[in-house]
Amino acid sequence: MDQENQPLSVGKFIGFQLLFAIPCVGLILAIVFACGAVRNRNLINWARAQLIILGVVILIYIVLLMLGIGTAVFNSAVQVPSMY
Repeated sequence: MDQENQPLSVGKFIGFQLLFAIPCVGLILAIVFACGAVRNRNLINWARAQLIILGVVILIYIVLLMLGIGTAVFNSAVQVPSMY
């Protein structure tokens, strides 16, 4: 089997997963691998999937953050009359 289509072994998969878990190093490597710096198509596709998942997580985080800020602003702007 040629190098381009050879599947990743379990050890390599775990190693890459641990390597990509390092905050800055993992992001840089995911970008480099996704752009095609390696020959293995499986690794390229996996790096692209990691970047897509990261983008979705960041988008969800931003939406939740905006909802939290909006709720805080709304609650501070609305004056509820006190019964006492």
